[in-house]
Amino acid sequence: MKKLTYAFATLLLSVLFFEACNKTGLTSPNTREIVATKTTIVVNKLDSLAVTNISSTDSILWTVSPTGSNTYYSRSGNAVLSFTKAGTYIVSASVNGAAPLTLTITATAAPVNPADTVTNHSGLLPLTGDQISLTPHYQQGPVTDSVSVWFTGTTINTYACSNSELKFNYSLDASNHFVINFANVQQFATCTAGPSTIPTRSPITFLQRFGSQYIVNGTYPLTIKLNGTTYTGSVIITTTTVTINWTYTAGITITPLVITR
Repeated sequence: MKKLTYAFATLLLSVLFFEACNKTGLTSPNTREIVATKTTIVVNKLDSLAVTNISSTDSILWTVSPTGSNTYYSRSGNAVLSFTKAGTYIVSASVNGAAPLTLTITATAAPVNPADTVTNHSGLLPLTGDQISLTPHYQQGPVTDSVSVWFTGTTINTYACSNSELKFNYSLDASNHFVINFANVQQFATCTAGPSTIPTRSPITFLQRFGSQYIVNGTYPLTIKLNGTTYTGSVIITTTTVTINWTYTAGITITPLVITR
């Protein structure tokens, strides 16, 4: 009887270990899958996705179904995604032309802000006395050594309503001159109580007038305007790095200044 009990216990432990290995992926350490920061996100909020177990030489093609209500920016095995309409979406990633990996993302409607019981905050607030902290990003292009460069940013000062929005204009002309003009902070009538710094609600991406967002190796001027002051630098793209030539420590700051490709 003792031997039978011992054998049964050993078998049970083996089964549990096998199931645990399957759940944690220990049996297939090289399995590729799409992982996301969240699988349920609010409309117009950003979600980060990645494909596991890939190398820098792998080519990733991202697609979303149904189309028409999503925006995404991808870099290597990573993607930043948002939706403009609530619903259920299938995100696919094909690695080197193989059968696509899939992940279901649910976008929910944005919560309704409570009525402002203090005062009407609707309007545009000046950025007087404020500073902007920018973070550069890049996305590998379809042509060798071509990249798309984009930024995210936030104010240094805090504002009373945390659901305010940092407003800006931006452009990339035919000579690849990057221009950003920070205008003001839009504060809505339905105020979500702060105080809070105000981030860019969407990435500052650049499209040339003929529709391309990718540029090849070279040095390109960068001009950023804030509160009547013009800050100038450059974006330097090489085969191995994207470098922001920027000497300012106040007004407009950028970090990191070098991204390894």
